[in-house]
Parts: sequence; C-alpha cells; structure tokens
Amino acid sequence: MVLLSNLQDEEAKGQAFIPQNLLQAEKQLKIELSYYNNKINEETYKASDVRDENRLLELQSLFFDYKQQYDALITQLETDFPDYYELKYRLSTAKVPELQYALAEADAPTVLIAYFVADMHVYIFALSAHNYRVYELPNVADIKDDVEDFLQFGITDKIKNNYSKLGYKLFQTLLAPVMKDFTPSGNTETNNGIPQNSQLIIIPDDILSGLPFETLLTHAVDDQNSYSDFPYLIMDYDISYHFSA
Repeated sequence: MVLLSNLQDEEAKGQAFIPQNLLQAEKQLKIELSYYNNKINEETYKASDVRDENRLLELQSLFFDYKQQYDALITQLETDFPDYYELKYRLSTAKVPELQYALAEADAPTVLIAYFVADMHVYIFALSAHNYRVYELPNVADIKDDVEDFLQFGITDKIKNNYSKLGYKLFQTLLAPVMKDFTPSGNTETNNGIPQNSQLIIIPDDILSGLPFETLLTHAVDDQNSYSDFPYLIMDYDISYHFSA
C-alpha cells in the first residue's frame, strides 16, 4: 500500500498542475522528515549508556514540527487543488500492471524496494516496470543486530575491518536478493542485475529506517583499501527514500 500511495501521490501532483513553489516546499519538508527520522532512529538504537535522551527529545520535537507543516501543506493542496485530491485517491484499487506503467514513465530505470519488519521475518517487496517479487528473509533478530552494529560506526571506535564486513553482509542480506534476479529493463545480462545509474526508491521499516543504504558495499573488499575506495552503493545508483505515514 505504501508503494501504491507514493506512486499515486506523485502522479496526482503532476496531473493537477500544482505550482512549482508548493511542490518544492513539499519536497523540502519530505527531506527534513527523512533526515530527522533517520537521526531519531540512530539515537534510539544507541546503547543506553551513550544514548542522549535530551537530544532524542529534541529530535522528536523537530520531527513533530515538520510533520505538522507537511500535513498542513497536504491539506492545503487537497483544498486548493481538488483535482489533486481526486486523482490521489481514486486509484486506490490500482493493480500491479498500472503501477508498472507509472514506473515505465520514469526518466531513468527505477526499482521500488519496500521493507516490512515482522516478528519473525523481514519481507522485501520489489517492483519495477517489468517485474514484481516478494522476498522473505528469516532470522529477523540477526538482521536487527547487524543493523545496530553498523549504526555504531562514527559513534564508537569501530575498526575498518568490521565496517567492510558488515557493509557487505547487509548488502547481501537486504539488497542482493533483488539485485540478482531483478532488472527494471527486463535484461538479466547486467552486473548485479539492476543496471548502474538506475534509480532505487527505498521504503524502509522499523530499524531499517535508520540505515543509510547508500553506504552499504556492493562487493567484498580488501581491508587494506581506504574508505574512499570502498564500493558504496551510492557510487552505482541514484538512491532516494520514502517513508510511510
């Protein structure tokens, strides 16, 4: 449903001829919400002896302020531009082929990757113009532990060897299943499946909302490499985030 609502919203804004300044304001508020959502998760998942509760309250307050501004803007759009409201909600029963058609209209090959963290499994929902798949990952506790360890880099004294191992391990766990057999063009004869310079729209959930996917490593590296030479995901793909309400 998150995938559907994001696509519907973008299509509705385009067809309702909303002024550029309002679209820019909405985009900036989304950036702020994404930033503070990540910061809140980073602080929340710190060990209790290093977590700054005052900082956490400050971040939550800022997120709440921006959320109020965002909700007010959306209400304004729905009021002042009735076509936007109607277009946004009339597609609520859209099927996967309709969503794929919308993705096919994107400027670059695009893959939507949404995550749902359940009690026992992590589910991945991947959608492109030519493919739709659902993946089930076991061992949700191990995945959460790996993410928590990865988020400690820059906070505690972690060594480069740990970063390279965890960065690649999380890529293998969270993205490799999609990368290996999922291509927006339908062409499977490409490195890692999804062609370089494609757009990845990531919709995280739970602890994954604090994970900077762009810093994961697309292949194993020698520990003697410098950080600047690591194969970060952002070097191959245009990455953006959407968050559920």
